[in-house]
Amino acid sequence: MLKIYFMDFLTNIRCICAAFEALGIDSKKKAHAARNAGVQGNQEANVPRDGIRHTTHHNAKDVLDNCYGHKLPRGTMRATAGFRHDRQEFFLPRNVLKPPGSLSCKVFPQLDELRAHHHNPNVSSMICTKGFIDMLYHLRDVILQDAVFLMLEEEVDIGNGKTFSYKDHQLFKDEIFTSPEFLEYAADLREAAAATKNPADSSMENVLPVLNDKLDLQHSDLLGSLSEIKLQMERLVKQESNSLRQHFDHAINNLENKLLGAQNSDSQNTSALSARPSSSQSKFQSPNNVVHKVPTYRLSRGISTVPQLWEEWNEGINGSMSVAKFFELHGRKGLPDDSERKFARRRQRIITKVKNISSSTGCDIESAIDSIEAFRLQRGYSIHKLAEKINELDN
Repeated sequence: MLKIYFMDFLTNIRCICAAFEALGIDSKKKAHAARNAGVQGNQEANVPRDGIRHTTHHNAKDVLDNCYGHKLPRGTMRATAGFRHDRQEFFLPRNVLKPPGSLSCKVFPQLDELRAHHHNPNVSSMICTKGFIDMLYHLRDVILQDAVFLMLEEEVDIGNGKTFSYKDHQLFKDEIFTSPEFLEYAADLREAAAATKNPADSSMENVLPVLNDKLDLQHSDLLGSLSEIKLQMERLVKQESNSLRQHFDHAINNLENKLLGAQNSDSQNTSALSARPSSSQSKFQSPNNVVHKVPTYRLSRGISTVPQLWEEWNEGINGSMSVAKFFELHGRKGLPDDSERKFARRRQRIITKVKNISSSTGCDIESAIDSIEAFRLQRGYSIHKLAEKINELDN
């Protein structure tokens, strides 16, 4: 039978501390180190904050951010260093060649002694002290690598007619940066950096041929599909054309037959009329028996501003006769029903108010239209509402 043994908290802590010491890991968090790794790993993978909180059950925002998450946002750090914030990698050409140890030890020369002292297991040191010393140890190479390229930069304009050159900086006058060992390393690093390709570019070079083949294949398939569609469309157009031609021929034949029948009927009517008395013929041709039909007119429902209303009423829109001209020729009888007549009377109130303002103030029609339109916009009225409230202008 399988037996399960439970590890108490102190035993667990001792095991974690022993593992950290063997791996050279300095951390004040021991029991919760796995939580740090889980949260920070998700942050580096750009997992949304709500997803991390749901997985770790940390509902309090400050616990997730201040206790387990990265203290410095990785995306911000990448953007500050000149890289894309949404990428998980970056490329530094100057990091392809590390400086020799004999050169690095000249930067912070007492650092090796301090590092050996504070990393001695028999010496009690604060974690932050060890971390700071490790950071300076890493910055040795960074300073030397950056110096190689900073000393090559041209003069920089710093304003007020002054320029600045990195190579003239007091720091680079130190004997480290003028030593033959540094100059030899600088030449090797520049050559190595110039010959190094970005891994992302190399990946694209490997992927592009395969991608190009796939695009060519899809392009061929697309051309085949388009050719087939074109043939189908041509067949459909031909069928529809034949059908339309047949319908058209049938309609022409019917029209010709009706015209022949009408001609025969007219000839019979002419014979019958010629046999009637002249008085009846005169009465038949009398203009008093001709009925004249009055055309109908509907005002546009798409008018939304006073300038549009004035244009429809006095000039006409969309090629139609103006309302004023229609009323002059046919009166209001051409309006189809009482609803349309009421609609026209409502619109005419605005037209009348434009004329009254122009005559009473001595301004031109355009100014009167603009003043009424400004009043409409200020009150938020539609054209329909403006016709009902037009008398408010007198107040």
